[in-house]
Amino acid sequence: MGRFLTDLKAAVAKGDKKRVASMVHYPFSVATQDTQFTIRSEQEFVNKYDQIFPTPVRDLLSRQETRCISRVGSKGFTIGSGEIWFDRLQDGKVKIFSVNAVVYPDELARQVCPTLRGL
Repeated sequence: MGRFLTDLKAAVAKGDKKRVASMVHYPFSVATQDTQFTIRSEQEFVNKYDQIFPTPVRDLLSRQETRCISRVGSKGFTIGSGEIWFDRLQDGKVKIFSVNAVVYPDELARQVCPTLRGL
């Protein structure tokens, strides 16, 4: 999963919306502070990129340590405290399947890894 996270972080850092869109399994769900919606295609993802990956989610992702990613039971892998969910699909590809675009800035450091909390 480390390679996937490295690739995702690089694509988001570059603002490569199409590359990030290719890393998503469609349809997938998005939750923001205001609403929930489903993205059904790469083009729709690109069009709504800033809603799906607002600055706080991009900041969280940039600080996520690869070694702190682990499986959450049968649900897959999570970045932060469930802001981005991904897993290896039956075809062997790793894809994002959900984004919860709500990040509380004062909790950012606690979400990405214990080493950022000074533990």
